[in-house]
Amino acid sequence: MSDGNWVHNGSPQFDHDSKYKQIMAVSITLTCVMTIVVCLRGYVRGAMLKALGWDDFVIFFAALCTITYTGLCVGQTRWGLGLTVASRPKLNFNSFSVLNFAGKSIYMGGILGFKVALCLSYLRILTHSNRRYEQIIWLVLITCTAGHFGGILLLIFLCKPIQKSWKPLTPGYCIPNANSVYGLGAVSIFYDIVILLLPIPLIIKLHINKRKKIGLAGIFTLGIFTTFCSIMRLVQVKAILATGDQTGLVMWATVEMTVGVTLTCLPTLLPLIKYYQDKKASSGQGSYPLQSRSNLTYSRGGNVKTGPTSHASPEWNDRDSIDNSSQKKILGLQSSVEACSSEESSQHQRDKNISGGIIATTEVQIHHSSVASEDLEKERIKNRGGDW
Repeated sequence: MSDGNWVHNGSPQFDHDSKYKQIMAVSITLTCVMTIVVCLRGYVRGAMLKALGWDDFVIFFAALCTITYTGLCVGQTRWGLGLTVASRPKLNFNSFSVLNFAGKSIYMGGILGFKVALCLSYLRILTHSNRRYEQIIWLVLITCTAGHFGGILLLIFLCKPIQKSWKPLTPGYCIPNANSVYGLGAVSIFYDIVILLLPIPLIIKLHINKRKKIGLAGIFTLGIFTTFCSIMRLVQVKAILATGDQTGLVMWATVEMTVGVTLTCLPTLLPLIKYYQDKKASSGQGSYPLQSRSNLTYSRGGNVKTGPTSHASPEWNDRDSIDNSSQKKILGLQSSVEACSSEESSQHQRDKNISGGIIATTEVQIHHSSVASEDLEKERIKNRGGDW
């Protein structure tokens, strides 16, 4: 190995010709962004909503695969990734092939992870409310998992003997890389499109306002970008066949994984965004703290009342009047209700929503009197002395 050179067993000319800087910039930047978003998802689900589910653990697995794949990509640049096959140092072939072989299966695990996480998220929204639709999602989830696991096995046993995959000079036979990339890419694109279309009926039926529905649909629609990445990855096969340079293939694979995981997490961050929006809005209203704003009601008699205060939830968890658990778990969104028009209906709503705990109610009565008599004022204070 040459001291001071990025490419092992190379020279400054190898470093100059290599695209390793481009590969590292794209891979590391997108992976850092993805990691931040995944951590925020963990905070929202684990700390704010206390509703961690299987979809969260699966997306954590997908994020781990993505981070590992990025590390392998950076490692491969030291052994020749970013150079054509003809211009790579011959001593690096085996070391490069080992990392490349490991990265293929990890890539499949990563893209499978965010697809499965999306399906599990859809199931959390349903909560057994639509059996037929639930069965469709399970069918997609199972076939998608089987297809991608089949792809992993194909990549592992691509060569005969197996060690030829990481020792290219070993006598034997390998399925052409182009065939495997095209075949597995087609499977990935198919499930990208199917899973992209699955949530549309769910979003339509959610009891949220039209603006939120449009925003949520927009977030899910961004998932089409992962399909675009898969297509661009297939386009790179032509360059590989011509020069053996896998730079484009690896970079688009990294983009697909990081963007896929990131977009899968975005809908779960809505409670965090809503919390900071409410906090910012409340900062301009010094009279009432954030939590008490939604608890004020007015009776017909002119009395100002504060409704029940939450006895177990922190202020960011007090958002709406109705707790729709299936929506809260996946999106943190809850349906809104119209304000009660009378004191009786307001009290009925509080009794309905509060099943236990201590309820603190403060009543402030405002009286207007045109009589300024001191004797009448003293008499009123005397009669009401027990109230204070």
